[in-house]
Amino acid sequence: MPEAHSYVHGEKVTIGLLASLFLTHKDKKTVEEIYSFCEAVGLPTVLGDIGLGEVTEEELLVVASRCLEPSSPMLNEPHTHIDADAIVKAMREADRYGRARRDGQLKGGPDDSAN
Repeated sequence: MPEAHSYVHGEKVTIGLLASLFLTHKDKKTVEEIYSFCEAVGLPTVLGDIGLGEVTEEELLVVASRCLEPSSPMLNEPHTHIDADAIVKAMREADRYGRARRDGQLKGGPDDSAN
């Protein structure tokens, strides 16, 4: 996406990593640890941090579809079925969770974020 071109590769990878936590249903402790690390070292934790604060569902579906191309490392994930909708949902969940942490709205782990 053009809005994210000025960000370094690792920043974009971090957003993908955070989304993968939700896609793979990682436990609260793991999610907390990874978000805390990212925050501590200044890595992005919300889509807006890489210029995608106003991204549409259609734009995210394009990105998600690319994640499912035959050469994509996403296909190495140990799941029976990952589709574009699941990837978009995970990206949105990761973004909501990151924003809730930033806004001080969380008491615990990922299940405490608002939908």
